[in-house]
Amino acid sequence: MAERYGRQDFARVLNEARQAHHLSIRDAARIAGVPSGTVQGWLSGRHFPIPALRANCLRLVEEVGLAEAFEPNFWNDEGLPAALRDAGHAPYLGLRPFTTAVAALFHGRAAEVRRLADAVTAALPNGIIAVIGASGSGKSSMLAAGLVARETTDGALAGHSVTMLGPQDLDVEPPVTQIVVIDQFEEVLHTDDQSRRATLEFVGRLARERVVVIALRSDAFAAASSEPVLAPALAHPFLLSPLSRDELRDVITGPAAALGVRVEDDLVTMLVDELATGATTSPGVLPLLSNALLATWAAGQGNTMTVADYRACGGVASAVDELAERVFGSWRRPARKRPGRCSCGSSASPMTPPCGKPCAWTTWTPPVGPWPTSSSTPACSPSPTGPCGSAMTPYSNTGDG
Repeated sequence: MAERYGRQDFARVLNEARQAHHLSIRDAARIAGVPSGTVQGWLSGRHFPIPALRANCLRLVEEVGLAEAFEPNFWNDEGLPAALRDAGHAPYLGLRPFTTAVAALFHGRAAEVRRLADAVTAALPNGIIAVIGASGSGKSSMLAAGLVARETTDGALAGHSVTMLGPQDLDVEPPVTQIVVIDQFEEVLHTDDQSRRATLEFVGRLARERVVVIALRSDAFAAASSEPVLAPALAHPFLLSPLSRDELRDVITGPAAALGVRVEDDLVTMLVDELATGATTSPGVLPLLSNALLATWAAGQGNTMTVADYRACGGVASAVDELAERVFGSWRRPARKRPGRCSCGSSASPMTPPCGKPCAWTTWTPPVGPWPTSSSTPACSPSPTGPCGSAMTPYSNTGDG
């Protein structure tokens, strides 16, 4: 029986099959019917295909002969109880952000969504609005399920046309709409200089004729501030406020109520007290809370979520541990840099070069001991080659032993 692969092997196996079939990234994108940047994300392991694009990905998987290569539960959400795989329409999304398709389940950000809609209205017909928030604060969900799905449908921006893009979609001209929303804009800042400049110029051109709303992680604010096209927006950013205790209650009970499920009052109180520090919540708790609520709903019986269900699935603490395990499992240990050795054959102590005098060649890493005590140690001179002026012979930089 042929070997089957899990999610951890997806990027590697798919990329190897693409190369074996002599397909370029552009060829793969054409087969899948998605932008090249999206395929690059799949092949590099940076992104797993979201549910909306899984049919597209499967076209590529079948094209390279991998239709039967992955485990039967390959597309199921990881880390969830088995009951969820056959549960149908759940009230919570786990670690996934809200999209326009599930806007009815989006709760807790009504005031912030209205405030953002007012900011867009004031900016029309053109300009850039930068929505700033910590990772996990709900920027993506608020833009998709709040601003796009609600406010442009029957809210303050009703009647205004809108397009929502990801960072991978900025290599083609979008449809002509009055509002363009770009999620995860920090990824643009991490591309090479040429790509970054081209994308920022593109965004600047869009903003001369439309309102462009970008979502930016707060830890990317400094890097974004150095870009002239973003400077006016970052001088007056839209700062996403922390959830209040009342908003947190709405996050907990609203999605369940939309599907006829009741959350026990004691459970609501427990969660609010656990997650709210004072009057507001800490940044980044929303995905973890949603994941815990999803597991609690799956563990329950009937249409009521209870404290017992919550404790049975481990609660938010378990969600934190699970996320940490996923992140740790995704890391690849980098090869350790090995020290070099001068071609003269000399060695040195960890603190000084061979001659015992300060050396201007500051990037030299002395080899591991033992350290000789010979008085014939060569003199050291400031040199880009080695502390004694001789050529450096690097040890192997492969492996991690």
